[in-house]
Amino acid sequence: MKGKNIKSMFALKPAPIPAKTIYDLRIDAVYTRAISDVVLGKKNINDYLRETQEMTEKKLAELKK
Repeated sequence: MKGKNIKSMFALKPAPIPAKTIYDLRIDAVYTRAISDVVLGKKNINDYLRETQEMTEKKLAELKK
């Protein structure tokens, strides 16, 4: 790594980790269950993202009632 500006990699402080909400665990489960179809080749990433967004919005609406 001679001649490389290694200091620049560590010049900025990383952003703080956002606080967890009461919904995070339940919403994470939606994404975790759905990703298996992408890994197995049953769905492409665009379908996965669209469908999980729809499921997430429904789940949030249910949880906020």
